[in-house]
Amino acid sequence: MRATESAAKFVCNTNYQDIPRDVLEQAKRCILDFIGVSIAGSRYPIGGILRNYIAEEESHPRCTVIGLGVKTSTTNGAFANGTLGHALDFDDMIFPLVGHPTVPVIPAVLALAERLGANGRDALLAFNLGFDVLCKLGGAVAPAHWYKGFHSTATVGTFGAVLAASKLLKLGLEQTLYALGIAGSQAAGLKQNLGTMTKPFHAGHAAECGVRAAFLARNGFTAAKDVLEGRFGFCRLMTDNNYDLKKLTDGLGERWDIVDPGVFIKPYPSCGGTHAAITAMLSLINEHGITPEQVERVDAGMNAIGPEELIYTDPKTALEGKFSMQFVLAMALLYRKVKLELFTDDKVTDPGTIDMMKKVTLYIDEEISRDVPREWGDKTAVVNVKLKNGTKYRRRVDIKNISDEDLFNKFRDCCKGTLPEGRIETLLEKVMHLERVDSIGELMSLTHN
Repeated sequence: MRATESAAKFVCNTNYQDIPRDVLEQAKRCILDFIGVSIAGSRYPIGGILRNYIAEEESHPRCTVIGLGVKTSTTNGAFANGTLGHALDFDDMIFPLVGHPTVPVIPAVLALAERLGANGRDALLAFNLGFDVLCKLGGAVAPAHWYKGFHSTATVGTFGAVLAASKLLKLGLEQTLYALGIAGSQAAGLKQNLGTMTKPFHAGHAAECGVRAAFLARNGFTAAKDVLEGRFGFCRLMTDNNYDLKKLTDGLGERWDIVDPGVFIKPYPSCGGTHAAITAMLSLINEHGITPEQVERVDAGMNAIGPEELIYTDPKTALEGKFSMQFVLAMALLYRKVKLELFTDDKVTDPGTIDMMKKVTLYIDEEISRDVPREWGDKTAVVNVKLKNGTKYRRRVDIKNISDEDLFNKFRDCCKGTLPEGRIETLLEKVMHLERVDSIGELMSLTHN
C-alpha cells in the first residue's frame, strides 16, 4: 500500500476509542499550551495586524480568533489562530520533525469544530490523527527536508492540518486522498523567514490550507492520490529523494509520537535550539553565583543544527533575538531568567545587552555531533563559561519537558493581561477535561475577554 493511502486509511478508520489514554492526556496538555501562547501572542503587534486583516476581509463570522474576541470565516480563523499560536515561538516542538506539531493542526481543528458544532471528543480525535501523521511524515523526510531550507512546521504541518480537517468533515477515503493532494500543492515555508512575522504566518498558512483543501475535496475537487510518494510528489522533490516513508507507515496506530518519542512543551519563549543551552547557563549561574561582571566569555556548543536555525549573531529586534544564542544567554546572565518580558526591541538594542552578546559564541561541538543525530540537534547543548579570574565551568544538558504544575503556571502567565483570573481557571479546567466539553464553540467563547 502506498504511503499516502496508508495515512488516509489510518485517519478514516481510527475512532476515539482506539486512542490510548496517555495519548489523549498529552494531547490536552498540548492544546492547553497552544491556547495559552496564542492568548499571549494576541497582545503583540502581530495581533493588531491580524485584527485589521480580518476586519478588511469582511468574511462570514463563524469562528473565534483566540485572544482578540473577533469572529471570522473558518479558513481565516484557522489562519489567524495558527499565526497567533506561533507568534512568540513559545509553542511545543518534537523530534525528529525539527518543528512544531500542534500549531498547524489544532487551529484547523478548533475552527472547523466550532463551525460544525463538534464536541471535545471529536476535536481530540481529529487532533491526534493529524498530529501523529504529521510527526511520522516529518521523521520520514528528516533531516534532508529541513536542511534544504524548508520550515517543517509549515510544509509537513499542512498535511497534519488537512488530515485533521478531513476527519472532522467525515470525508471518505477517496476524498481524503484528494484533500492530501490539494494540500501538497500548498505546502510551503522557507527558513529564510526565521526571526520575522512570516515564521508564525507559516503555521497559520498550514492550518488554513488544510481546512481549504478538505472543504474543496468534500465539494468534488480532485487531486493526485499519491502526493507523498509520487514521482513529482512532496517527498522526492523536497528532500532530493532522500527520505524513508517506512517511518511514516510503520507504527501507524501502534506507536503515537505525542508520547513516543514525546512532545516537548517549551519553558522559554525562544527557538527550541536555545533551550538546552539556556537551561545549562541558568543552572551554572544559580549553582556558582555567576554575575555578569565576572564573565569573560561564553561558548555554547550544539551539533550542526545550531548555526542553521540560530542565524542572528547580532540581532536587531526581539523576533530576531528568539533565534540568537547570543541574545538568550545574555538575558540569562543579565537577568538570571529568560522570560517573555525580556523579548523586546529595547532589550535587544540596550548597550549592556550588546556588550554581553559580544562575549557569547555558538559553535559546532564535535562530541555532541557524534552523539546526537542531526534531526535531534535541538536536544543537547554544552555551555562553557570562562570568568575573568580564569575559573572555567562546563555543563552539558538535554532539554526536558516541563511538569504539569509548570505548564499550568505558564498558561496562567500567558493569559494574564487578557483574561480575568476566574476565566483563566475555567478555561484551564475545560481544556484539561476536553472530552467532557459538549461544544467547541463553548470553549472558544472563553478564550477572549
